[in-house]
Amino acid sequence: MKNIFTKLAMLTIAFLMSYCGGPKYGTMGTSGAREVKIPCDITTYDNDKYFVGGGMWTQIDLGAASEGSVRQARANLAASVAASIKSFADQYTKEINIDGDTEIGILLETRTTTGVDQVLRDSYVDCKKVLQLGEKTSSGKIQYRGHATVLLSKEKVINSFMNSLNDEDKEKLQMDADKFRERMNEAFNKD
Repeated sequence: MKNIFTKLAMLTIAFLMSYCGGPKYGTMGTSGAREVKIPCDITTYDNDKYFVGGGMWTQIDLGAASEGSVRQARANLAASVAASIKSFADQYTKEINIDGDTEIGILLETRTTTGVDQVLRDSYVDCKKVLQLGEKTSSGKIQYRGHATVLLSKEKVINSFMNSLNDEDKEKLQMDADKFRERMNEAFNKD
């Protein structure tokens, strides 16, 4: 009988010891969890120097997934640049007390947008990766997910804008080139 109690006590102690180290009910455990590294993660780039666009595209064709992710990244890059330009134009017109002068606002946006369309050609793909997904389509085909990051130098955007202005434009904008460049750079780095 004593032998049974000893075995039962040892079994209980072993059970309690293994339970103490295991997951607790009512708490969020990390059992089975693993860290996932995002391919071409846009948060790892220096946003003071570059506009960054990230894209992801899922497709059953490997090449289409790759190219789709680049197109998506370029579209996101263009949207980011356009939003920064709009924000800068609004801020600048208020700073030089020409708020409500739609001609100046239009001039700023037109010149910058035109310059950006040209300078977007200077953007480059810094990262492009394609992953084969574990799940298949409903028809049993393998899926691929492309990830891409596209960069565009903020300095190139500013230079493009500055080069697009003629003397009349500069006069309308009441512009000192160095101060204007500095303001534009500050505005772009707030994003």
